Amino acid sequence: MTAVKSRTENSIRNSIWGWISKIVAMVLPFILRTVMIYTIGQEYVGLNGLFTSILSMLSLSELGVGAAIVYSMYKPLAEGKDDEVCALLNLYRKMYGWIGLAVLIIGMILLPFLPHLVSGEVPEGINLYTLYAVYLVEAVISYWFFAYRSSLLRANQRSDVLSKTTILLSVVKYMLQIFVLLIWKNYYLYVIMQPLYNLVFNGINALLVKKMYPQFVCRGQVDNDQMQGIRKRIFGLMIHKVSTTTRNSFDSIIISALFGLTVVARYNNYYFIMFTVTTFFSVMIQAIQASVGNSIATESVKKNYADLCKFQFLYMWIAGMCTALLLCLYQPFMLIWLRDESMLMTLSEVVLWCLYFYLLLQGDMISVYNNAAGLWWFGKSRYILEAVCNLVLNIVLGKLLGTFGVILATVLTIFVFSTVYGTIIVFRHYFGREKVGSYFRQLAIYFVTMVLSVSVIYMLCQLLPMTMNTLSGFGWLACRAVLCIVLFAIIYTIVLQKTPEFREAKGFVIRNLKRALGKN
Repeated sequence: MTAVKSRTENSIRNSIWGWISKIVAMVLPFILRTVMIYTIGQEYVGLNGLFTSILSMLSLSELGVGAAIVYSMYKPLAEGKDDEVCALLNLYRKMYGWIGLAVLIIGMILLPFLPHLVSGEVPEGINLYTLYAVYLVEAVISYWFFAYRSSLLRANQRSDVLSKTTILLSVVKYMLQIFVLLIWKNYYLYVIMQPLYNLVFNGINALLVKKMYPQFVCRGQVDNDQMQGIRKRIFGLMIHKVSTTTRNSFDSIIISALFGLTVVARYNNYYFIMFTVTTFFSVMIQAIQASVGNSIATESVKKNYADLCKFQFLYMWIAGMCTALLLCLYQPFMLIWLRDESMLMTLSEVVLWCLYFYLLLQGDMISVYNNAAGLWWFGKSRYILEAVCNLVLNIVLGKLLGTFGVILATVLTIFVFSTVYGTIIVFRHYFGREKVGSYFRQLAIYFVTMVLSVSVIYMLCQLLPMTMNTLSGFGWLACRAVLCIVLFAIIYTIVLQKTPEFREAKGFVIRNLKRALGKN
């Protein structure tokens, strides 16, 4: 009972601090981005986005090593096998040392190609090579200076310690960066804060870990059987990471190479807003992942399929509502925020962003069941194919259709490899092939209903006159948001109220509301 209570307390504590950390990670970067736009300009935002994308590509060298080793620590920590934990920590330190070296070497190899990744001129007084060196040092520091020690906090269910350190140092870093931009408008001083942040972050966490777990030091060797398991987990995590990491990174790099830094800034402004919204959905997915895993282990396939349909209905209801909000609020928000019509994308590109968002979420629930059933091995080729096709289509469609083509390339690859291919894999190996047609029909109904609802809502929202005054403008956005939510709920209910999924979802929500309110 004590162990269960401890796990519950850790989960609650980690969730609370994790939420606070996510809020800080959304609000402060938005403020910083706004300050950067109004002090040094959009080209610097584009430059920042380009280098961030390049380093995200280099981070693929990590290949899921951290997650695999943290997973391997759970059992020996629970059983009190300190020597085994020390051996894993030693392995982690060595592997991160080699990864840091690989990032440094690959990063230096890319130096001659830097001018080809930027179309047009860079901001006056900026040396691409100097800036790139700072970003590269930041990436290397992430691996070389005690980063491996934080694995003990995650494995011991004390990620709240990492969240607290992140919150404190992030606030200090962002405030310093904002101060530098407002007073000196110096991009070099702004950039140098990031490697300093990583250095201090790793150092503080290393000291905390040493104080909390003095018994764990780097010594010993991992046995061959355990090493084989770690290699397999690393490979599984690697192929998934290739797809998710390269998705936006490819887009930013290709746009920079074809159209320049200002267009990268425009693209990343829209991506930033979409990514912020998806963060809230990721919290929901993480919250149900363990429950789904337990259900797959203890319940029948029929019961889990019914749960999937119920969860998918609720999830796509919320996703569709947020899609309506994005379509109706994207452009006016950008106009109020940036005060520059030249930084707005076209309506057709905004529609693609909304499709990007919806399709990205459409595959989330099936991914939960894919992970819970341990089917990642069967889809190993899917992630590689998605990354390759995304890159090829980015280049081809980007040259033919501009930024519209780059976004379209990502939308197409998400639909083919996540919605279609990912779903087929889970049904083939768990739910049964005969059910896949019925599930696809449900997805099609939800999609058509979403398109119908969003189209009607968008046309009605256009009747509300817009104001450009900042305060009244955000009030106008709030009115539009309320209208979107109410209208979407009405239309979705009218269209789908007679479906079994609606009835199941309605009963599920009512039961849980009663339970939350303490009623029988």
